[in-house]
Amino acid sequence: MLKNEIRKKYKELRNSYSQNEIDILSNDCFKILLDNSPLKDKNVGVFLPISNSNEPNTFLLLNQFDLTRSNFYAPISNNESCEMDFFKIESCNNLTKGAYGILEPPITTLIQPSDLDVVLIPLLAFNLQGHRIGYGKGFYDRYFNRTNKEIVKIGISLFDAMEIIEDVNPLDVPMNFCATPRQFIDFKK
Repeated sequence: MLKNEIRKKYKELRNSYSQNEIDILSNDCFKILLDNSPLKDKNVGVFLPISNSNEPNTFLLLNQFDLTRSNFYAPISNNESCEMDFFKIESCNNLTKGAYGILEPPITTLIQPSDLDVVLIPLLAFNLQGHRIGYGKGFYDRYFNRTNKEIVKIGISLFDAMEIIEDVNPLDVPMNFCATPRQFIDFKK
């Protein structure tokens, strides 16, 4: 399948779930994630879910940490350049709605791309080679071109891998791992 067909299919599938179902699947993803990739003492970039898009509910993950003592950062996007930077999440209470209905932290503590250890990546679908299908704007691919090569890229998917994405682009940056409700996939194996 082509990316546009995959996007349409997985958006419809994800939107067929209730918020309760999304939360259950999200918690399953995060349990598997934390069992396989401890985030404590790491600088972690984490996406915040787009309202009304049924993305994995990363607030359920953040609630497991004391944000005043942890190092979680969320992106703020520049929609004109399709680039983003990550800023510290001090509290879930001081987030404000930005572009696309995404909650964002205050623009106070910027982390340099080279200082992030792990980035949790939103996606609609992915293949067994670690290529993901997002919304098609390339924000994360552009960001990863600015990070160090050791950064760990972990997708969070409500669905299992698909076999083939026919139109993978050479500029698409593959993930290292992906957490689904059923498994933690290492793409190097």
